[in-house]
Amino acid sequence: MRGSIPKRYLIITFALYICTFIFFLIFNIIQFSPKTVDLYFKTAWVLNNSLLQFFENLIPVQSLAVILTFSVFYPEKKSGFGEISSALFTRLVTSVIAITLCLAALFFVGNELFKPGFYSRLDSFEYQTKASRTYLTQAEEAAGNGNYLESQRLLERYLAIKPDDPTGLERYRNASQRITNQGSVAESENEAGRRPQQASNLTYDDALRLARNYLEIEDYYSAYYYAQMAASLSGSSEDARSITSKAWAALLKSEPSKEDSQEFNLYARKKHGTELLLGSKPIDAYYLFNQLKIDYPEDPDVGKYLAESISATRKLTYFIDEAEKITSFPGTTGICALNINEADHKELLFIGKMVSLAEGTFFQNIEVIDFSPYTGVNMQMTSRFGKLIGDHIVLNGIDRENQSIRIYPEYQSSDAIPDIYNTLKLNVDPNFLKGLSSQNNFYKKLNILELIEFEPVMSGYGWAAKPLYIEIIFRILKPFTFIILTFLILAFSWKYRRFSGKLPVSGLVLFPVVIYITALFSEAYGYAAQLLCSFIVLNYGKTTALGLLLASQSILLFITLFLISSMNLKRPGEIENAEN
Repeated sequence: MRGSIPKRYLIITFALYICTFIFFLIFNIIQFSPKTVDLYFKTAWVLNNSLLQFFENLIPVQSLAVILTFSVFYPEKKSGFGEISSALFTRLVTSVIAITLCLAALFFVGNELFKPGFYSRLDSFEYQTKASRTYLTQAEEAAGNGNYLESQRLLERYLAIKPDDPTGLERYRNASQRITNQGSVAESENEAGRRPQQASNLTYDDALRLARNYLEIEDYYSAYYYAQMAASLSGSSEDARSITSKAWAALLKSEPSKEDSQEFNLYARKKHGTELLLGSKPIDAYYLFNQLKIDYPEDPDVGKYLAESISATRKLTYFIDEAEKITSFPGTTGICALNINEADHKELLFIGKMVSLAEGTFFQNIEVIDFSPYTGVNMQMTSRFGKLIGDHIVLNGIDRENQSIRIYPEYQSSDAIPDIYNTLKLNVDPNFLKGLSSQNNFYKKLNILELIEFEPVMSGYGWAAKPLYIEIIFRILKPFTFIILTFLILAFSWKYRRFSGKLPVSGLVLFPVVIYITALFSEAYGYAAQLLCSFIVLNYGKTTALGLLLASQSILLFITLFLISSMNLKRPGEIENAEN
């Protein structure tokens, strides 16, 4: 191989990078198993896993590139040794070291920028596989029981994971066709154009505008509702009160007589439902409009205010059937944290399982113990399920159909009486909950900046911060490991190099052995650095550990540079070998 040493170094390095990635790509294609990851995600899984393994093995790959460059492909020159070594030394100092430092920087940035994403996506593929299979199975069961509306709903969730899956699309079309044939096509909640505007999200101007519009088209029922909403948002609005009066007068004129019992009953129940909504009783309103939807499926007002009541209800509670889904899905388990951590008051929070679904983030098997170091346990509460809403966990759930079925938190050591508005204030950042699991090491999914951000608050949540210190310091040491090992192997490769400029047959035979030894050596070096890092942090603290380890890496770096500089010294017999 002819050309300057820096050029050869770059060519061999990037050639090995490409070969290594291709090797892992082929390896993962061969060993891919559809048991844990669906074939639908195979391409993305293989690509992400191959890139992850590539970054994890980059140090031994770089070491191998150095061995090939400086021990095998030696430049063919016939002049004296002094001239050759002087030129080589100059190029090594000015180019090869600079190239290695640039590669180390790219190695560090790549590890921190890409590896956390690879870990997260690989976990996501497993999660999505289990979720999609569960949805498909449940959809088949619902269709087998003749519940095509439920089957269609589950297939919509399945297609949200696999939007172009032919199996899901075909079964969704079949379910939709069955519903059409039965004459019970329901409005889709995902069709924005047909979705009623939710009053809970309206401003005063929006509500007043809607009230005026409905008054103009003589929809007095809706005009009255939105005028009342505008009045409550403003507090003192002549326009809103005027529309309310006009709409109410029109409603009185058009109010059905009691002789027309069915129409009068519908009118009275709708009126009571809107009063419940306006009176901050959305759960009661939900059950009323839900029953009206069954009794009067074609009434447009019923569908509109049912959606309003569902939206308002979700802010106060959760539907039990949504929470029960998490029992079938994987998630973060064994979460434990101090939700309140004060000198005279502490609150310990346990969460058996946390799962994020399209409907929100749900929790299973929640337990809270409120205690004081002076008075002992003040309150102990357990809840079967919970749902994250803002910075609170809602602890009570309701059934979609049966108003008498509800889930409340249970208090074992407190006089507190639970009610439907019972919530738990979450003082832990929800983004950090997965990192507070006793069964889930989340460090690999965070880059070093996120780890540094989490480090100051971890002890406040009741967790030991030293393992996190060790991870941060070890991440900082990784580029030093890359540089030092590269320089060290560079010096030894030159010392025991061949002069033929060709790869010998024996080299081809021993090539796998060289790869294995190189990988083993780099892994042993990294493991030793991690052990040393852990020992110093645990015994002397974070600041001392960081200072000592950076000092040690500086010393090792100086030694490797000295070894490289010694490459320029003459050795007996080298001139003769070079000339032969």
